[in-house]
Amino acid sequence: RADWNDFSVYFAIYEVSDENIWFRKSFEQSCLILENCEECFWINKGNHRIGGVLLEPNYMNCLFLVPPYKEYDLIISKLKKLLLIWSDEKKRIIVGGAIPDKVKYFQRQGFMTGEARRCMIRPTEDYEVSWDDKYTLQSVTEKSLEEVSRLFTDSYISLNRIGYEQHLKEVQYYYSSSRDNDLANKASILIYDRQTDELAGACLISIWEEWPNVYDVAVRPAYQNQGLARNMIQRALTVLKQEYPVLRLFVTLGNDAEMLYHKMGFLSGVEWTEMYIPVVEDSEK
Repeated sequence: RADWNDFSVYFAIYEVSDENIWFRKSFEQSCLILENCEECFWINKGNHRIGGVLLEPNYMNCLFLVPPYKEYDLIISKLKKLLLIWSDEKKRIIVGGAIPDKVKYFQRQGFMTGEARRCMIRPTEDYEVSWDDKYTLQSVTEKSLEEVSRLFTDSYISLNRIGYEQHLKEVQYYYSSSRDNDLANKASILIYDRQTDELAGACLISIWEEWPNVYDVAVRPAYQNQGLARNMIQRALTVLKQEYPVLRLFVTLGNDAEMLYHKMGFLSGVEWTEMYIPVVEDSEK
């Protein structure tokens, strides 16, 4: 078992520094990734430290090896055997995120490929955003959280995303953690159809690791392809420029929104892929 302070420095150097996956503000921020984590372990060969991993039943993440050691096939094979003994066999064994050059090692050990995501970033900028008169703009309030959650559920249904209850938990967490940041609240917006009072779109901005982040953004299917997502993000970029130099967001690879962000000048970070070993029932299906 490793102390998270020492482990985080190793992880920040040997896994994060060359692949700035999340565009963190500083090396110090990278060293806080695993703050107070109790599930960090060193990997030793004899008395020599050769790597580390975050490990708990049914879950593995943050695997790195210290040069010149690079036997990922061997190490992942051993970790898999340990997890199969340690884990609940009725649940999947998940690898939180494998960067591209590690995916092949997990695949060779029988891990399957799940969702792939990446972080994107661009400078904040002043825009003159124009809105169609058919829409009204409102701020996010506690009373609107259920309505926003239903919008996200309806908008993501084609992507097989999480259901309403989980969306509601995430939106409630967003509101409780962001409501004291005036600028983030100002940059967030709800778009309503003036005639029907239907919520057409929403953009939630949070502050993550000292920089703003698009917590979530969606447009109801009936209102898509009208430039609403672009307008909401440009508006956020304009508001946030008062205090922050950049805006970050996370996107699932293959999502249509990824191309929109690319066209808006967002720089793509390194992708990471969730890997997993299915339970027996999954395999039989």
